[in-house]
Amino acid sequence: MSQVSIKIGGRAYTVACPDGQEAHIAKLGQMIAEKYEALGNARAPQEAQNLVFSALFLADELHELKTAPPPPPPEPIAPLPSDESPRDDHEPEEQKGKGGKKAELRAEIEELKKSERKLKKQRDALVKELADLRSGAEDTQVDMFGEDVLASRLEDLAKKVEAAADALEGNSL
Repeated sequence: MSQVSIKIGGRAYTVACPDGQEAHIAKLGQMIAEKYEALGNARAPQEAQNLVFSALFLADELHELKTAPPPPPPEPIAPLPSDESPRDDHEPEEQKGKGGKKAELRAEIEELKKSERKLKKQRDALVKELADLRSGAEDTQVDMFGEDVLASRLEDLAKKVEAAADALEGNSL
């Protein structure tokens, strides 16, 4: 087991994590710190409340990501017209042969077809990488906290925040 120090709201916290996960935990800590800083002047007097609100911001974002409809699949790229179209034998003499306009266009079409194949490969690789990242993000979340455990803890946390808010409202009336 390794340990990572994360800084949130001016305080450092040491967190234990599996070996090799230090950078990931540090990145998660940075996300919490950003949400903490987003509270700005609305920070509560107790640091624990600020951490709760930061966690609620993150939980809300996670909920939105989980409930959002998946993005539509990429539209297929229409194939270029085939080079097997009938030849025009009525081509003017100055355009016939190697240097003619049709030969230039055919060469350009071939280059475009090569580019299209290359771009399709890149697109397919990016789609696969995105799917891997999405699946990795889900796996990481479940591996680190256990999805059921995280959800129940967040629900408990939300109930405590609501109770605290109700108590504060009761005191201010």
